[in-house]
Amino acid sequence: MVNIGSLVGAGGPNRGQASYATSKVAIASITTVMAMELADHDIRCNVIHPGAIDTPILAAFADESEDESSERTIDGVGLQIDT
Repeated sequence: MVNIGSLVGAGGPNRGQASYATSKVAIASITTVMAMELADHDIRCNVIHPGAIDTPILAAFADESEDESSERTIDGVGLQIDT
């Protein structure tokens, strides 16, 4: 079993991501529990935490962000966004 999470679930949320962060942390947690519970049945469970993808949503986030924490988040994922 492979679940798709997010770096938010693995590394921590930013302001304005309460619902998103909660759902991604839940995916990571349930995957861990399922891996432990299903191990006796030879079922492996993993979660993939993909990084940010250069999409219009991320570009809009970059355009709107003026505080340092948002800029660090975008810089921290290694994307260069041309605005």
